[in-house]
Amino acid sequence: MPSGAGEYSAGTVYITAVKEEGGFLFQAQGFTKGGDGTFTGGHYWPVSGRLSFYADNCSAGRRTGSHGSSCMEVQMSSGVDTVTGSAENIINGSAVNLTLGHPFARLYALSISSSDGSDISVNSLGVTCRRSGWYCLRHKSWTSASAPESVSFPASSYSCGDILLVPGEISITLNYTATVGLHSVSYEKTASITLEAGKKTTVYASVGADALQITASAEAETWTETDPIQIVL
Repeated sequence: MPSGAGEYSAGTVYITAVKEEGGFLFQAQGFTKGGDGTFTGGHYWPVSGRLSFYADNCSAGRRTGSHGSSCMEVQMSSGVDTVTGSAENIINGSAVNLTLGHPFARLYALSISSSDGSDISVNSLGVTCRRSGWYCLRHKSWTSASAPESVSFPASSYSCGDILLVPGEISITLNYTATVGLHSVSYEKTASITLEAGKKTTVYASVGADALQITASAEAETWTETDPIQIVL
């Protein structure tokens, strides 16, 4: 899996604080994790009103969100397992607890089986997918994504490489040879499947002499360190 996936060791989480009446109190302020697992920093709380907090561990680009001036968007790419969290409408004096979740979908593995008893050998495996984009922390949604691209994987591995992708529909293309006795025929088939954010998906491909059927099994992805985290302001 890409570096950083499944664990968080960078030591800093970035917090964006939004005022109750709109606008930022502060944007992407870094908070450092101590040995007790809490993140500490410091900032004055407004005299009155509530605040909402949005957390992420993304060190890439940032911009004011397309939803409005109180939104922060972060730029994500599949090389880093970015996680995000939120705590909204918090009053002064309350602890700020944020549970981190995965905005990316995780394409975990591909399992290939024969549907008709023929011997199957894979010649090539490709996935057409989106691998980066902008994500709104406040609305928990992808506001834009990169153009679909084709990613090829070694046929010998029978694996999708365990990659992080923008959620949504992807296409899986298999070029394979089906052999029955002394008779062999090569095929190339494409099927689509939808990946969900925050879940790792194992894809099952059933192939035969003239067909490709794809199903999937998805399970919720968990974050392995300090979940929820507590931000001490």
